[in-house]
Amino acid sequence: MEIKMIKTGLLQENTYIVSDRGFCLVIDPGSDLDKINEYLNEKKIKTSAILLTHGHYDHIGVSKELSLIENCNIYACIYDKELIEDASKNGSLKYSKKEITVDNVVYFDEEVILEIGNFKVNVIFLPGHTEGSVGYIIGEVIFTGDTLFKGTYGRVDLYGGNKNKMKESLKYLFSFDDFYKVFPGHGDVTSIGEERKNYRV
Repeated sequence: MEIKMIKTGLLQENTYIVSDRGFCLVIDPGSDLDKINEYLNEKKIKTSAILLTHGHYDHIGVSKELSLIENCNIYACIYDKELIEDASKNGSLKYSKKEITVDNVVYFDEEVILEIGNFKVNVIFLPGHTEGSVGYIIGEVIFTGDTLFKGTYGRVDLYGGNKNKMKESLKYLFSFDDFYKVFPGHGDVTSIGEERKNYRV
């Protein structure tokens, strides 16, 4: 399994391309569709699915366009449906001055295991940054979206944010073993063990 990080957009959101044997999952394609497609074409890999960690515009930005090009499903948590489908709530109208919405999403409403092509993805609920924030575990890697970053955690003052739920989500993440690598929605890669040192939860 290979993981490619592509930083996209003004907020330098991390888009991840997780590839294995000619297929991939794209996590949070926020912007820069050409850059993402250039990598997919260069590596000659086909997208099996798009996974969204939450519904903010900088994480969902080009997911609809990419899904149409790649003819694949988009997956996200039902509790962020209103963010994903409402530009006034996901921040796109306010911050990017564009109306960004996605309407072709397959929603899940519980922690599930997604078996998509070559990939087995364990979905964990991580509310706090948004109501429907999730993490995706693939092997010994957790894609944490905007819940846990290197040295800090996500904002709780935006629509759907909740400080108490964020605290519980951090506790949940720190129940995993230290060796799990953390691939966050912004910033650098870290690990559960490294971030455990920074928190008292």
